[in-house]
Amino acid sequence: VPDAEPTRDWKAEAERSVARAVGEAPELAETQHARGLYAMQLGMFREAAEALHRALEIAPTFIEAHQSLGSLLVEAGRVAEGLKHLHLAVQLDPTQRFALLAIARSYALAGDAQRYRATIAQLGPIDFTAPLMLVMRVAAWFREFDEVRAMVAKASDSSRPIARFAALYGRAVLGEVPADSLARLLENVAR
Repeated sequence: VPDAEPTRDWKAEAERSVARAVGEAPELAETQHARGLYAMQLGMFREAAEALHRALEIAPTFIEAHQSLGSLLVEAGRVAEGLKHLHLAVQLDPTQRFALLAIARSYALAGDAQRYRATIAQLGPIDFTAPLMLVMRVAAWFREFDEVRAMVAKASDSSRPIARFAALYGRAVLGEVPADSLARLLENVAR
């Protein structure tokens, strides 16, 4: 956990690890996937896409590479192509929560509430990780304030930091707290 060791240089360690993997085993799909993820973190998206494509050339059913490439393509505006990879990841492993979240978010952004809800339903009970925030954000986008209230109530029952943030976000959407409270919290988190 990065917070547990604040003096550890995680970026340098990741760079060394990826360089070592590329040097010792560039033929492995896992190496190319790691290379792609690292490039994504650095904002080197063309390099990331090349590495992820290479991973899939090596191992065409590499689930995580489909999920990563699919998410990257969706974010780059190549939604149909990205969704193909994300759906394939879910076909290969129906428990791929990150792929399901990316699919659901894509449908929500396209205004397709029916497909969004069907995909969210595949996730099962909403917990206090990414699904909670996505469900709350989409409810706000669709102006479904009863759903926002339900998610605020659910989040308020938890002491987890993400749940506290989600509750504050929901309260800001509902007009119960000033939006600048949320902005200050985000500034603190970013620091």
